[in-house]
Amino acid sequence: MRKINSDTNYYRRGLPHLQREGAVYFVTFRLAGSLPKEVIQKLKLNRKFSTYDRALDASSSGPTWLKDESLAKLVYNHIIEEAPRSYRLYCFTVMSNHVHIVLSPIKPLRLDQAMRRIKQPTAFHCNQHLGHSEAFWQAGSYDHIIRSGEWERIIAYILHNPVKAGLVKEWREWAYTYLAPDILNFG
Repeated sequence: MRKINSDTNYYRRGLPHLQREGAVYFVTFRLAGSLPKEVIQKLKLNRKFSTYDRALDASSSGPTWLKDESLAKLVYNHIIEEAPRSYRLYCFTVMSNHVHIVLSPIKPLRLDQAMRRIKQPTAFHCNQHLGHSEAFWQAGSYDHIIRSGEWERIIAYILHNPVKAGLVKEWREWAYTYLAPDILNFG
């Protein structure tokens, strides 16, 4: 990990990652194998998040293990239960092959450490349920430090992801979407 300034670290694992103390992050992580290799190659050329997310929503190949209600509920519950120890949780949604989340790691944790506390135990328990031993989550994730003026757009994006995917008509109907009670005005 390389130091950029006193409060920002940078590391690279497929995508560049900035980690800043006290930052709030929008993170998307996905199931291993959820996108075909040829799609991943195209995404490397076009690094826009919207292209990446459309590919995940439209993917007709790869695992969709989180369609299993018990696995979606396991991931959903773990994210909420881990929050007081690892991060301030603002919003998230569990989709069939990926998760969108907004969080801020609790000091002294960095984002990569907070994400490990989500991905490792959920992978273990989900693989136990499935009787698998291979990778459950894809290594790494897409993360973005939320800047001034982006908050409402990103929260709305996460809340409406199940609506956009045609799973429900209204975001509150999706059992695997969470919005912190102190965040107001998202209809």
